[in-house]
Amino acid sequence: KYPHIQTKIQQQIDKVVGRDRLPSSEDKKNLVYLEAFIYEAMRYTSFVPVTIPHSTTSDVTIEGMHIPKDTVVFINQWSVNHDPQKWKDPHVFEPSRFLNEDGTINKDLTSSVMIFSIGKRRCIGDQIAKVEIFLFTAILLHQCTFENSPMQELTMDCSYGLTLKPLNYKICAKLRGKAKEVNTLLRKETQENQYNTMALWDTESGAYSSSIREWSGQVQPALVASFIFLFCLEACLWFKNFRHKRRLPGPFAWPLVGNAMQLGQMPHITFSRLAKKYGNVYQIRLGSNDIIVLNGDTAIRQALVQHRGKSMTFSNYSSQWKMHRKIAQSSIRAFSSANSETKKTFEQHIVAEALDLIQVFLRLGADGRHFNPSHELTVAAANVICALCFGKRYGHEDLEFRTLLGRVDRFGETVGAGSLVDLMPWLQSFPNPVRRVFQSFKELNNEFFAFVKDKVVQHRETYDP
Repeated sequence: KYPHIQTKIQQQIDKVVGRDRLPSSEDKKNLVYLEAFIYEAMRYTSFVPVTIPHSTTSDVTIEGMHIPKDTVVFINQWSVNHDPQKWKDPHVFEPSRFLNEDGTINKDLTSSVMIFSIGKRRCIGDQIAKVEIFLFTAILLHQCTFENSPMQELTMDCSYGLTLKPLNYKICAKLRGKAKEVNTLLRKETQENQYNTMALWDTESGAYSSSIREWSGQVQPALVASFIFLFCLEACLWFKNFRHKRRLPGPFAWPLVGNAMQLGQMPHITFSRLAKKYGNVYQIRLGSNDIIVLNGDTAIRQALVQHRGKSMTFSNYSSQWKMHRKIAQSSIRAFSSANSETKKTFEQHIVAEALDLIQVFLRLGADGRHFNPSHELTVAAANVICALCFGKRYGHEDLEFRTLLGRVDRFGETVGAGSLVDLMPWLQSFPNPVRRVFQSFKELNNEFFAFVKDKVVQHRETYDP
């Protein structure tokens, strides 16, 4: 999309790293434009636009708005990253916005990017994620140049799901520098981490997706009759409670469905638009549930930082939760900064996976062919996480690994049904597409649990790190 930015990053990498070795995490402090590019990519895409729903554990006041206990709260991170009062031309992709006049990174702006949430409930894997993103990007651009297909017009638009995903696109990867020198470098870095790199997709997941689409296109008479009955029942309850229930500012909510039909395909953008009319703290209704939506840096930080998360959490901070969190943070910190040997091992996994990814890209892009890299990028990122969790990277043809990736793909397809049933539990009362997908969602969670449990049992038998 922006070849001039790619060229500028590559020029800085060549100046700092050279062509005789690969970039490492130690180069990060000198690759400031690359770091600015990564932060701008995270800000612009906001690939986790809305966090997992929170709930108030006590009455709380945010920006003068009273939110009662046990209220579901949506955190719209996208609104923070696209706030015109904080970012000049927020809809323009411009990495240099993160650079000071002297060419250094603007730490105030980088800390303003909200992608991993904030406060006690922020993603505990944010530091290793940043290391992984940096090394993958640096190594790929050090070794390759990526070109757009002339048969397509690239867009920054995304499809909405558990995370935002780019629309289908194709690229071509070309090796930089002299092929002999680069191939020697590849062999040097991968001699201890070689395995097959052919990426295969689980055909069962494709069939599963097709069955969902086929089922969702069916309209059954029982569904229509049940819907009419429940609508009338909900309407009676809605009119009965409307005058007595105190509501925050927000759009008009219809009986039974509330504001679900107004959210559209990009709820985060709808939330930001509603904030312009009702303020950064307002109320919507989904099914029979009142939802508070928080927008903007001030309101979100007040909820998650100034209140220290004590009134805005998933659940109470039990002693068990605190212990689990502490153990998880300590373990992950060891891979990102605390333990030099562990950090080195983790980075070696990333480097090996990045080099394998380059070989796959070059094979797919041979003779100037263009290809969609999405699946290969998913495989590479997932394999690094497997190395972190299970102590090893998988071969891309490994049956267990392919099955795991298929489950991850299905999870993204079915997780929406879980959210709908949470908000509208009556959907489980009669035959409908959501109930069927929700059953698959529950079965998938059981499969994930069984997979992880099996790994724990194996580890306890051998205690092999």
